[in-house]
Amino acid sequence: MTDRLRSANAAANTAPGALDAPERALCLAGSSVLIANGLRQGGAGGLLQVAAGAWAGWRGYRGHCPAKARLCAQSSPVDSALASAVAVRSITVNKPLDEVLAFCNHPANIGALLPWVDTIEETAPGVYRWAVRGPGERTLHWVLEQHPVPEGDGLHWRTPADSRWPVEVQASLRLPRHGEGTRLRVLLSAAPFPSRAGQVFAGKLSRFADGALRELLQRVKQQVETGEAEVLDKDANDFIFVHPASPEGD
Repeated sequence: MTDRLRSANAAANTAPGALDAPERALCLAGSSVLIANGLRQGGAGGLLQVAAGAWAGWRGYRGHCPAKARLCAQSSPVDSALASAVAVRSITVNKPLDEVLAFCNHPANIGALLPWVDTIEETAPGVYRWAVRGPGERTLHWVLEQHPVPEGDGLHWRTPADSRWPVEVQASLRLPRHGEGTRLRVLLSAAPFPSRAGQVFAGKLSRFADGALRELLQRVKQQVETGEAEVLDKDANDFIFVHPASPEGD
């Protein structure tokens, strides 16, 4: 019986909206003050204070706050998208949806339009290792995995589950409301940074990503519509796409 009670308390303490010991103590202390002051004041105002005090006391006694649970739910990452949207951009490409989807489905097509991407290596089916030029001539790497999209007309890329900084890219393709062509919308999202310094860095990264995504969509539009896109970088032609090694005997 004691073990079951301990297990129940442990589950309650880790559930969304659970209050820790200082928060519970603060609720109980505030409850006492509100109830005492409400009884002393009397009238409608005093009754409201008593009610608020009773609610705070009950929250502290149970160790759970519905308002905190809602805030936790809003700030927690979910499967379909990570918690923090870094950049969102859309553009209309004057080509059929299937043609735009086929172009965007190949990372080699995208890498060739990004001047700061040096190589993309296909390490396994649907798994790609990107090498990009970072500050101070450093080469940075990240891995993106392609995941199926239930709706079909879209693309979904994510970093592996054990990544230090999870990133997710979602692209949706729809017919525009008016006119012909394809409406391409891309959402880049990432896990939030817990520290203040991390949040400042995330803000700068968001501004860079927004501009880079805008330019990328414009180049995608040019490339799909005309077969040629202008990439203003002297090393742009150095991009290389590496296919996985073929098994012996193929």
